[in-house]
Amino acid sequence: MITGERALDRVVPVDSTSTYTRLIPGARSVVLEQTGHLGTITRPSEFAALVRAFVADAAERPTLQVPVAQPFEGREKGVA
Repeated sequence: MITGERALDRVVPVDSTSTYTRLIPGARSVVLEQTGHLGTITRPSEFAALVRAFVADAAERPTLQVPVAQPFEGREKGVA
């Protein structure tokens, strides 16, 4: 999870990213300094460097085993 600074990101509360980080296996949280919500636009090189580092590190880790969700009871097969 890459967020902007608390005072500058007025779209998504920076503190809420801790919930996502806790719930998504392998997730990390990074605050991109000197930017708000659109770090991809305001700090593209820095944003890209963070993504590259995450992907490179993820490539070195074993694949996460995420449990597959089971269909809801009573739902017909093939019906959403």
